[in-house]
Amino acid sequence: MRKRVFGSIFLTAIVTLLLTAGLFLLVVHAGLTRDLRGRLAREGGYIAATVSADRDLEEIKALGTLCADRITLVKKDGTVLYDNETPAAEMENHGTRPEIRRAAETGVGEDSRLSETLETQTYYYALRLANGDILRIAATADSAFGALAGASPWIVLVVLLALLVAALLASRLTHVFLAPIVSLDLHDPLKNEAYDELSPLLHRIDRQNRRISIQMDELRRRQAEFDDITARMDEGLVLFSSSGDILSANNVIHQLFPQDKARRQLSDAVPRRGLCRSGRAGAPRRKRAHENGEKRPYLVARGQLGR
Repeated sequence: MRKRVFGSIFLTAIVTLLLTAGLFLLVVHAGLTRDLRGRLAREGGYIAATVSADRDLEEIKALGTLCADRITLVKKDGTVLYDNETPAAEMENHGTRPEIRRAAETGVGEDSRLSETLETQTYYYALRLANGDILRIAATADSAFGALAGASPWIVLVVLLALLVAALLASRLTHVFLAPIVSLDLHDPLKNEAYDELSPLLHRIDRQNRRISIQMDELRRRQAEFDDITARMDEGLVLFSSSGDILSANNVIHQLFPQDKARRQLSDAVPRRGLCRSGRAGAPRRKRAHENGEKRPYLVARGQLGR
């Protein structure tokens, strides 16, 4: 029972700790992603408010050299006019990009895409300028998979610490939970301070103990009566089991066989031929106490028909 309780508590603690750690990482990653999206939106708004309609390309180029994030200017038809990381002539048409298409339709568009290795994720924020061109700002951050991969040494350390804490916690809780059960006094169960759920069992044990006590008192009384009767007999009395083993012998038998007081030796010394080998089932078989003037033990047995 102790192993089962320990295993259950240990498994519960491990699952709880791992789920808590996983949810914590997801919440932190979601918060960082939300902050990154908000930063891109604010930067896009600042840039759009700064540039003028007739000089937007020159001013965006000037800002692009100062901005750490990627800035892309796209015409209405999807042609790339400027990108601060890649020459515009080498870039394909962006008209089909989700964030560009939504920005052209609604004025603002957002999207995110995972890298081929799934370790990084790029977030895009696009908005439509006054002249109809699309300004897009992009930033790259670790994805959830990348964050887990980068923190893998720490995760292993946390898992090992979680296993240690779970083992210590399970051991302590197992001792606390089982202490009231281990310390139960079954001889006086109603004096125990145990769980309420054990109350029916303890009351049942108490009733059974009282019943057993009454039965044992009755057995001792009958045994005392039997011992008193056999002690006053002048004849030797031996009680055999159904297999022929001696169950009891009175003092006369021990006086007749003083050299064979051990139960095994007495079993070999007392004559019992025919006591349990024949006769009507349940009928006592006897040998006379005096044969040919010689005092012989008076033997009684309750035999069964042989098969």
